[in-house]
Amino acid sequence: MKPRISVLVWPLLAHAAAWAAFAWIAFWPFAYRGVSTQPVPRGSGQAPQVIHYSASFIEVNGIGALLPLLLPVVLTALALLAVLYWGPRPWPRSLVLWVLAVLSIAFCVLGMLSFGILFAPAALALVITAIAGTLQAPHLSEPDGPALG
Repeated sequence: MKPRISVLVWPLLAHAAAWAAFAWIAFWPFAYRGVSTQPVPRGSGQAPQVIHYSASFIEVNGIGALLPLLLPVVLTALALLAVLYWGPRPWPRSLVLWVLAVLSIAFCVLGMLSFGILFAPAALALVITAIAGTLQAPHLSEPDGPALG
């Protein structure tokens, strides 16, 4: 039995939100902003020159710093795979979905003072996916009906 198309909406939204947050963090050109001044000699009558600068997350931290930020993307991908391919047994799927939702919330809480809060929509969508996966009774799946795939 394959899940109905409506059951797939939340894990797809979670995965899209995780990718959107990841892309925003990685490529947003104003992740780091600053101001500096260039000194001038005393008595020259010139005003110091103010220089504004900005840099992306990758420019400041390097590409390796993006690896931990891929965790929510992987968690949402696993949730999507669980919904798509688990089969007719709903209890292991709901257990996996709840574990993934809790891990996603933990990532948001641990990273809340930094970029973790940007992954909150993906975590919320994973919680809704877990609720839907738990409440989904076997009669809601249609073996021969309009299933995805």
